[in-house]
Amino acid sequence: MNRMHQVILAGLIVVGSFSEAGSVQANGGSFFGMSPIGQSLKALAQLPPVWEMKLSASDSGDACNSSRFICVMGGQAVRDNETGLVWEASPDFVNFRPHGSALLSCANRVTGGRMGWRLPSLHELSSLVDPSVADSGPRLPVGHPFTNVQAHYYWTATGRSDEPGSAWGVNFREGSVVSDGKPAQHLVWCVRSAGPVTTY
Repeated sequence: MNRMHQVILAGLIVVGSFSEAGSVQANGGSFFGMSPIGQSLKALAQLPPVWEMKLSASDSGDACNSSRFICVMGGQAVRDNETGLVWEASPDFVNFRPHGSALLSCANRVTGGRMGWRLPSLHELSSLVDPSVADSGPRLPVGHPFTNVQAHYYWTATGRSDEPGSAWGVNFREGSVVSDGKPAQHLVWCVRSAGPVTTY
């Protein structure tokens, strides 16, 4: 199911939930004991995520033109067709930064002549991990076009809700999600939201 069909289906579920719940509530009851908003949220939560599809990074023999990855911005960035995100093709592998500096570094980044970069969320960065890859190097999909990605910890923009002085990151050596104190210094891999491939 493509993204457009999911959006249309989600809209129909929301509209249907509100109209059905409204008719039941008009008769003095509630729709299965839940408010209309609760029913809508429950219905939306049952939809499969857009990132459910799994595309190959090595199906074409060309790392920059596979089903999953397409090099854009003159090869300085990579569009991930599974998530619709655009990643730096060659993230900085020299400068380890504290969390605040990592956020600022991405906000000021110019890659491929474009600004608009940001530190990825935990969900976004972990989408690049391929757990089937051996832990001798970065756990990225076989055939990926990225260079200079280290088997180290990379910051995300996602802070820990239970520990305000810490933030989440991804350890590409183990393919694991970990947290650390914000003063700790780790690597940075910036991302930006994608536009149509033709705009690059």
